[in-house]
Order: sequence, then C-alpha cells, then structure tokens
Amino acid sequence: MKIADIFEGRFNPREVSSPEVQLLLRMREEGFNPPENLVLDGCIHRFSTNGKKDDDAGWYVAYGDGVPSGRFGDWRSGKEYSFRANIGRQLTMIEELAVKKRMEEAKLERDAERSKKHERTAVTVQTIWDNCQDADPRHPYLVRKGVKPHGIKMDSNGTLLLPLVNAEGTLATVQYITIDGEKKYHPGGQAGGCGWWLGNLENAQKVYIAEGFATAATIFEETGRPVVIAYSAGNLAAMGKMVREMLPKAAITFVADNDNPNPNTGENTGIVKAQKAAESIGASVVYPPEVGTDANDYRANGGNLKELLGEGRKRMMFARELTVQPAPIRWLVKGWIQEKALVMVHGPSGSGKSFVVINWMCSIASGIGSWMDLTTKQGDVIYLCGEGHHGLRGRLMAWQVAHGIEDVGPLVVSDGPSDLDNLSELNTVVQDIVDTGVTPSLIVIDTLNRFMSGDENSAQDTRAFLGACTTLMHEFDCTVLIVHHTGLNQDAQGRARGSSAWKGALDMEISVRPEGQGKLSLLQVKNKDGEPKEPIRLELESVIIPDWFDEEGEPISSAVVIDNLLSPEQKSSQTQEDIHEMLEVWEETGKQMRDGIPIIKRADWREYLIEKKGQSINSARQTLKATGKLIINRLIKEHIIEIDDLCFEVVDQTCINLMRILNHD
Repeated sequence: MKIADIFEGRFNPREVSSPEVQLLLRMREEGFNPPENLVLDGCIHRFSTNGKKDDDAGWYVAYGDGVPSGRFGDWRSGKEYSFRANIGRQLTMIEELAVKKRMEEAKLERDAERSKKHERTAVTVQTIWDNCQDADPRHPYLVRKGVKPHGIKMDSNGTLLLPLVNAEGTLATVQYITIDGEKKYHPGGQAGGCGWWLGNLENAQKVYIAEGFATAATIFEETGRPVVIAYSAGNLAAMGKMVREMLPKAAITFVADNDNPNPNTGENTGIVKAQKAAESIGASVVYPPEVGTDANDYRANGGNLKELLGEGRKRMMFARELTVQPAPIRWLVKGWIQEKALVMVHGPSGSGKSFVVINWMCSIASGIGSWMDLTTKQGDVIYLCGEGHHGLRGRLMAWQVAHGIEDVGPLVVSDGPSDLDNLSELNTVVQDIVDTGVTPSLIVIDTLNRFMSGDENSAQDTRAFLGACTTLMHEFDCTVLIVHHTGLNQDAQGRARGSSAWKGALDMEISVRPEGQGKLSLLQVKNKDGEPKEPIRLELESVIIPDWFDEEGEPISSAVVIDNLLSPEQKSSQTQEDIHEMLEVWEETGKQMRDGIPIIKRADWREYLIEKKGQSINSARQTLKATGKLIINRLIKEHIIEIDDLCFEVVDQTCINLMRILNHD
C-alpha cells in the first residue's frame, strides 16, 4: 500500500531541489553571481564577485551530508549569510543540533581562511609599501583637497597608498586613491578594526577621529592635535575603542561626515555611526552644518574649522589683555538675564516661575524693548518645553493680549522633552534647532527633570547634564536658562533641588518665592559677574483671552506677571512723576483741549516719545498701551486719565484745573 492511499490522496510529499541548486538560488537571492558548479564538501571555496578572473572575494563553505548547510559571503564587502537546505520536512532536534554544529564549523573554516588571507595580504602590501616612494605634495588629489602628504606613499602610476595598521601595530593593508580620487582597498586585506593616525598619540590630552585621510589631514593641519583615521563610518567605533583604551582620560571628538540621507532609511550614516561610537566611549561629536560635506569641504568652502571644532577660543591670556578696554556685561534682560550665560530659575511648584520665564521669553522674542521698566534685547528664543502645550497656549496668548501684540515673534517651542544628557538625543535637539532656521539668543529648558535621564542628586549625572547645556551654549553662542524645582523641606526653598554641583556651574541663579494671593518675589541668589540686584516683587494678573471659551461657553483666562514693587508711599511718588511727565507731553504737543477738557492725542504722544525721548517705534507703542505696567496703565489705574477713541482724556479734577491755568498763561 502506498502512503498516499492511507491519507486518501491528501498527502503529497513536496518535491525539493537538490542542495546544490538551493544554495545557488540562495546566493543569487542575496545578489551574488555564484560559480556554476558548487561543491558541498565542508571546505572553503572562493569565486569572483565582480566577473574578473583574478578576483576571489566571494567564498562559501557547505556540507552535503545529513542536512546540507553552510555559509557564504564576500570578503570585500564583509557581507555573509547562512544556508540550510530544505529537505521537505521539519527537522528533528538532533538534526537541528547537527546543523548548528555545522554552521559553527563553517564559521571556523571561514575565519581560518580569512586569517590566512589577511596574513598573505599583509606580506604583499608590506612589500608594495616598501617599494613605493613618498607621495608628491603636488599630487592632483592632494592639491584638490588642499592637504599635505603626511607620510603617505605613491606608486609609479601616481596612485596614492594610505596605510591601515592593526592592533599589533603591523601594516595590515592599504587604501589606494587614484589621481581621479577613486578609493579601494588591497584585495584580501584586513580593514575592519584597522586604521592610522596623524600626529603623536602618546599622552595626548585631546584626540580627533575622522573617516577619511583628507578630512583627518585638514583637522591635523588646522589644530596640530593627533587625528585617527577610521577610513569608514562603520570603523569609527573600533577606532574609538582603541583610542579610549590607550588614553583613558583623553578628550575624544568624532568629526563626522554630514552624509546625504540614505534614500531607503533616511539615516545620515556618518552622523549616526559617529554618535553611537561616541556614546560607547564617552566622547563628543561635531560635524559641518551642510548636508553632503565633510570637514575638508567645510574649510574649502570658507568655514572656520577651528571654531567648528571649538579650537578657536583663546583659553589663556594675560591680565593686561583683559584690562585694555572695558568689557561691560551684556544683557538680554537688564540686570537679570545675561547674554551667553548659564542661568537657573528655581522655585517650588505653583510659585509662578514658568509665568516669569514666559514673560522674559516673550519680551525678548517680540522686541518690545522692556520688562518691568528694564531694558530687554530682541533675540530669537528656543523653548524646550517638557510639559503639555495646552496650558502654554493660554499663557502665551494672555501675554499677547496684555501687551497688545498679535505675533510674539521668533519664539520656537519643542513638541516635548528629550534626554539632553544622552549624546544621541542632544545631537538630535541641536539638529532640530538648526532646522528651524532661527539663531537663538536664549534657549530655555523647562523643567530640568523632564530633560535629564540621570539622577539630579548625582554629581556625575549633574556634570553630564551641565555638559549638554555647555554644548548648546557653544553651539549657538547663546544663553541657556534652566527651570528647576526647589527642595521639599522648608529650609531648602531658597536653593535648587539636587546636587550642589549645580550652583558652582551657574553664572546666575534666581529664586522665585511665592508670597500668597498671586504675589511672588524674585531674588538673585548668584550673580557671578556682578552684585546681585535688589529683589523684585511681582504679582500674577488674570487676563481674559478674547474669543476663547471653554466647553460650557465661559470665557477662558490665563495670567501674566505684573510688578508689585512699589509701597503706597512710593506709588504716590510714582504717580506725581507720571503726572509731571503727562503735563510735559501735553505742553510739548500743543496744550490741546476738547470741550474744556485737556487731551493728548495718541499719535502726538507717540511722536513725542520717538523724537524727544529717543524711543523706538515699537517701544513707544508699548509705552502707550493701556495694559501692562507702563505710564498709561498707571495713570489709568490712578484715575488720572481715560482712553477716549484716539485720545487720552484727563479726568482728575486737580490736574484739569492746573492744565486750564497753564493753558491761559
């Protein structure tokens, strides 16, 4: 009886091709052009992968007995694949173990053959190297790249030879560069894990690692520091590990190529490989800003490579150089937010610190010219916002309503938090900022714990985060402001929560302290370059946002910060000063009256501020807003004036009587 009859014809044993045919099809599936006759004898066999007779970069090891299996690959590309024949049924456990053993045997056979091939190639390239002359500085490739030979060689055909040395310090293979710039390795040589360097690595305190020779030569010529050549993005990690083992305390920087994105994955191979390599050994990464360029291109295009590498700054100078001319402190917010500084604002939850910071950001981005009567400097602002955007929308809109501004200006908000103490995420944030097209004067991190993966109580983790802040400062030449919480204990309310390392690194430290009923005060805990300012008393004022309603149709409001600085006596004095200024403006603009009541046209007052007081157009407009805290608002609150169409009408009877007398003088 046939087995098919037992299963009533439903059992159809599947016909399978021979192991040789299956291996041939598998090799073609992976893009190989295999030889016609494959031998499954457990020995390594080589074949051409480029159609040339003298090429033997392809290889395979296959076993024909039992369950046919093996491996195949390409020495040149480093690609390799496993193979197991289909025998028409599921393998038994014993067969699975046998196949696994065969795979390991194939690997050992491959490794042994590769080692022999590497050894033979090393002998060959050493002979070639010894019989070549030093490269001519006038070689077209070197001239085109604008670099010197630095010890590389050249054969009789004008092809450059660049050495690749293994971990034992032995010449393993060479890279050839033709006059036209075409690059290739000597066939059969060991390239992975091998590299070369320019300069002296012994006891080096700072080392650069780059992909290609021209890039490395450019960096070496610009900085004089040792530069390791990895020859490929995939070899950066191996070179980084080698340098770190050799120099445990050295500062290592990978200078990545800013490659064109991979069309399939969108990945920038040069930057991604460099970032992964840097993370594994605690190094940093820099790269030129333009996609499709490297450090050599950057210099050739007129870029300041030293500045890109952080080498352009003068680290040591004589005291007399500092005293040649005054160097006044430059401010984003006069006396409170210094330019190009590291600033921390801290306070307990609900203290209003985010409202204060948003006021600063909006005042700087909008260019209104002042904050609480203190001069502000216009600049682009990046807000790394770690919380949801729902509440932020209302706060920003309330500020715009309070200041009569429709567009706050170049203030760019992140869509969420990132771990800035993670090098890969930090570099992503840097690139995201670059992609916005703004040049930030201020980067705000709100709040610290949303952007830090480490422990804020750990000095080591704190230094890692501070290093990220320093990177942002240097990358964009800007101020970085960190929003943080205070400790929970009552005696910790005046200082930042976490490691004491925070305080030592800050240029300015500001404490926000709640005083109840929407009132708060700002205290400068630290001002590294000057005397701390007197505390400022502020309060939160509710602002109804026009045309915003909740689900029940009720108006939506948020809060803005206004000053609460003056005592009643001071307020009285301030009012007298405001009245005096109002009288001066009234007289200068023609002592206008309407139905016996003194008035000042808004346009006339604005022209007075611009021509007589030297204010900008924008500052003059802000001065004349009925919201905020400047003179018009104060006069309205003290019931001295009211706004009537395009005029300010005096309503205080004492002032009216005085101005009538002055009008008849």
